[in-house]
Amino acid sequence: MDSDWPEPGLAPGGSLAALLARRGVLSPGEVVTVVAPLAQALAVAHAAGRGHGAIAADTVEFTADGRPSLVAGGATLSEPDPAGDVAALAVVGWLALTGGAPDGVEAAATSAPAALVEALRSAMSADPGERPAAALWADQVLRACAAEPVLLSVAPPRREPVGGPVAVFGAEHRLPLRRAALAGAGVLGLVMAVALGITWGRHGGPRAAALPPPPASTRNASRPSLPAASTEASAASWRRVVTRLEQQRMRAYATGDPGLLASLYDPASRAGARDVAMLRRLTRLGLRTRGFQPSVTAVVLQAASASRSVLRVEDALSAYDVVDPHGDVVVHGPARPARTFVLVLVEQSGSWRIATLRPA
Repeated sequence: MDSDWPEPGLAPGGSLAALLARRGVLSPGEVVTVVAPLAQALAVAHAAGRGHGAIAADTVEFTADGRPSLVAGGATLSEPDPAGDVAALAVVGWLALTGGAPDGVEAAATSAPAALVEALRSAMSADPGERPAAALWADQVLRACAAEPVLLSVAPPRREPVGGPVAVFGAEHRLPLRRAALAGAGVLGLVMAVALGITWGRHGGPRAAALPPPPASTRNASRPSLPAASTEASAASWRRVVTRLEQQRMRAYATGDPGLLASLYDPASRAGARDVAMLRRLTRLGLRTRGFQPSVTAVVLQAASASRSVLRVEDALSAYDVVDPHGDVVVHGPARPARTFVLVLVEQSGSWRIATLRPA
């Protein structure tokens, strides 16, 4: 738990997740009341070299009179990720406004002011460099719409999205009422994180705790064998190595197996610690992925030694579903188009394990 933020469950007004489970959505003015002061709090934290790293509807809590605050999440971060915090808070704001995840194409059909919709979308840009800083974004949100008190005990007429059709990543999807609480608990934000590739697509982000040793049941799991660690190694051999690693990562998400996921990484890997933390949060909610498949289109060996290889990789991901324990779809994620990154592998016990990832 991040000690820089209050412990969860202490605020008398409860969490935003619980509020959304009761009401479905908030009014645009209420969204401003939630998002703007939290963005201001993030600005102060970022200026002091701190971050949050686990913003979701269940890490936003209220005082008795409806004032919001951020509480600690599940991950302990030693380095801030300002752009990631801003995007995560924007996802929470979008969820509160529309009842669904951002579709990535068009604004959901709401009566919200266009300026508020645009402010939220700008903070969710797929390019972290295009997201506004927290202080600037807080001003944009405040100018977008007049703030209104957050009603904690009075439920206004329920708008359509939760329990009805919602635009989720560009496709209409019906979110059953019995799973609305899961959406409020932050699963939509997690799904966006997976889709944007927080671990495999955003590199050099916050440092997470070191990975624990994988359990014995996964230490001997089938992992990519070593091609010759030299520039003469064929592109096909390295492509098989990367494909196998990505397939096993997808299998870990499909089966909810953090031990299998941890076995693919060097124990000191930041990317691995973040990836495992994200999977553990999904499994705590009883969720799995289905149909999440990689497609490695190109691999080029850039440098190699006996125990370390640097690869330039291009890959894409298929569309997928996040499902509950009954196999029912909670939310649908889109295919991710091809993108290129640099993957550093280290040799351990005759297999390649992932050490770092960075932009190409």
